[in-house]
Amino acid sequence: MKPSLRYRCRLYNKALIHPTPAWARLAAPPFALSEEMKTMSMPILLPEGALDEVDATVESFFSLVDAAIPGKVRWNTDGTDEVVNLYHALQYEGEVNNGGHDQYFHNQNGHTPVYVSALAGLRLIGALPYAELVEAMLSWAEDHPEETHGTLDSPVSPTLERLDERFFEISEERLVRKLVQEWLRRSPEVWAVPYDEFWATVFRYQGL
Repeated sequence: MKPSLRYRCRLYNKALIHPTPAWARLAAPPFALSEEMKTMSMPILLPEGALDEVDATVESFFSLVDAAIPGKVRWNTDGTDEVVNLYHALQYEGEVNNGGHDQYFHNQNGHTPVYVSALAGLRLIGALPYAELVEAMLSWAEDHPEETHGTLDSPVSPTLERLDERFFEISEERLVRKLVQEWLRRSPEVWAVPYDEFWATVFRYQGL
């Protein structure tokens, strides 16, 4: 069972007890909540039309998750929350695109829960070639701990360089962000809301 956002928000308020989920109380008004939505662990709100474009989907999803789920919860995930797993899967793609597996590994400080969450997210959307790369990276870290303590200025491991080559050989039709977009389109927990209401909700999560 996925943890509710009320559970996630305990990092902010350990005494949080309320019959309506925390995300629902933060989201309204002006957003009108149906009874079905009030029973969800956390519906994924996106601006109307965002799912028509890959970049709009990813940017909106990141904005929502960054605001709604505390960083400590994302960092210390147990790998069972699909929303957090998708977030980390997209983060993996973005980091490797920017600076390879070396950058991705070191920017997460060798924090295994983040890698395991990304792996779960990749498997969730069917991005199995990428999942294999993350698995290989984790095997490298386990087998060569002496190589994991370097910095971004240290020579890049040949193993990670080979993973980079395999990463960029994967078809553009199977990009993680495209698979996330397809998954979100199919998910019953995704709700399209007017643009202004989406950002009002994000700002409310942020306490602005």
